[in-house]
Amino acid sequence: REARGEWILYFAADLAAEPEDLARFFAAAEIAPIILGQRSRRHDSTVFREIISFGNNFLVRLLFRLPLNHFTFANMYRTSVVREFRLEYPGSAFFYAEIVIKAKALGHSFAEIPVRYLPRRRGTATGSRLGLIFGTLYDLLHFWVRWVRTTDPRSFRVP
Repeated sequence: REARGEWILYFAADLAAEPEDLARFFAAAEIAPIILGQRSRRHDSTVFREIISFGNNFLVRLLFRLPLNHFTFANMYRTSVVREFRLEYPGSAFFYAEIVIKAKALGHSFAEIPVRYLPRRRGTATGSRLGLIFGTLYDLLHFWVRWVRTTDPRSFRVP
């Protein structure tokens, strides 16, 4: 809600993506208000992390009929689009999916672009913590139950 610019960019602060790939986001901004970075294959990932990533993407695609590959790595959203709806899960990893689901329901288009993944040089990955996984699953299912009960997805718009 506090964004002031025309675009909101979510990009790995630990530089797990090539900064040079930012140019692809700005080029894609000419054709769509939601740009989703498709991470290249991770060579430093564990089987557990791959299963979690696959499961999360699969559930969102299945439950919300999203024909997208990946939506949690690096993304750019037109600020005016995000302001059209209430964000209910800003502290959750489901937050990224929430934006995409609601934007799609309101008729917005997407562009998917390749982004090169770089193994982190420092720090620890936090995406495979069990608390985060179960919290995200809870948020996803909580939202889905409300979503299927809604007769008009536009009801999630900001009044």
